[in-house]
Amino acid sequence: MNSIAKINNQVLVPRDIDENQSILIGDDNEDIRNLLFSAFKEKFTVYTAVNGYECFQLAMSNLPDIILSDINMPLVDGFDLANRLTENPRTNHIPILLMTGKNGPEDHTKALSLGAIDYIAKPFEIEPLVKKVTNILDKQQKLIFFERERRSHNKNFDLLNLKDKNFIDKVTQILSENYQDSGFSVDILKNSLHITERQLQRHFKRLFQVAPAKFIKSYRLDKAREMLSNGHSIATTYQSVGFNSQSYFSHSFKSNFGKSPKYFIANNS
Repeated sequence: MNSIAKINNQVLVPRDIDENQSILIGDDNEDIRNLLFSAFKEKFTVYTAVNGYECFQLAMSNLPDIILSDINMPLVDGFDLANRLTENPRTNHIPILLMTGKNGPEDHTKALSLGAIDYIAKPFEIEPLVKKVTNILDKQQKLIFFERERRSHNKNFDLLNLKDKNFIDKVTQILSENYQDSGFSVDILKNSLHITERQLQRHFKRLFQVAPAKFIKSYRLDKAREMLSNGHSIATTYQSVGFNSQSYFSHSFKSNFGKSPKYFIANNS
């Protein structure tokens, strides 16, 4: 797996990029930044920042999967950075690991109280650190997978008590308010979430394993199935869930559920 790196505002884009997971590294020491970049570049998309302010801005714009930050940085230190990130609804789901040459219990406690999930003492061994980061993200991926599987069976879109619960909550709310509008699109969803097209695609690929357009269509079809089960006609249903054509709706319904709307009604009356 290759990576994207942002070093001193220079963006390096190697080929064959896999954007499934990304890490943001904040440290004012160039040697440490380069060391960590080299350690993570084969597994992650990597962003680097030279101070806490830049780290916060990169976190806001790129929404990395995990943040590894030094505490003693100019402009905004690691403690202030962790506090800003955990208080911001856009970034409060991102795991934060803080690094420092100080290893006192007070600093450790302060880091955890501000929302960091771990405290890394310098000097550190690089292989255990990479393994720690990988294990954190692997564990989250497993929890997300099991939660997604559970939700796929009961179809109730429960809120996740995980790193992505805010994103899932916002998507669900936006869809529930707009699925009846035939003009509602991926572009509108992206703008409503205040993220880029790239970020939207990456989140949906990781969380739902489908593109946003397919997810919106599936959501509408689930609502249509509910309406048909409750006795609504096909003509009323397809317009109520945002389809412009009854023939296209019938084709989509059959492709999704394996039976036409007429057959579904006949066997669920």
